[in-house]
Amino acid sequence: MIKKIIFGIAILFFTNACQQAKVEPNTIANFSLKGFIDGQLKHMKGSQASYRKVVKVNDRFEIKNIDNSNLSEDLKGFLSYDINKKAWKNSFAKDSDVNNQTVQYTALEDYIPVKKCVINYNGKSIKKIRLFIRVENNLFTSIKIIDLFPSNTYSYYHTQQVSGLKKQVLFIKTIR
Repeated sequence: MIKKIIFGIAILFFTNACQQAKVEPNTIANFSLKGFIDGQLKHMKGSQASYRKVVKVNDRFEIKNIDNSNLSEDLKGFLSYDINKKAWKNSFAKDSDVNNQTVQYTALEDYIPVKKCVINYNGKSIKKIRLFIRVENNLFTSIKIIDLFPSNTYSYYHTQQVSGLKKQVLFIKTIR
């Protein structure tokens, strides 16, 4: 009897595995950070522009010149904060001003680290994107504020407070 039940379950798993998965159309319900960054990366291709990167860790400063490849790696790092992840579907409330010059997406679920995504427009073009990220648990609190600009520049502010240790502050800004 048990062998028949196990055999029946195995057949169900096998037939489900052989069926093709249903593919849902990739609809963007919210602002696409990935689309914005991909556009910035495309715009950077072939450009020989150089940038200055200012890094401040607690009280120490460092200024260095970087090229497009370094900046594009930095920008790709922000893709993890795109609010259009499948797991976050229907997890953001959208709000905007009367003229749609400021559009704000606010997380409806506590487990989502991206708490807000605010897009400021100048007419129909993007002026600035600001991301508020917060992760908090019993061991630490981490807060990030990221500003992305259409000129391929950004600023990144990150504080982290680990229980029992001194607060760590990181600030990065790129300038064209």
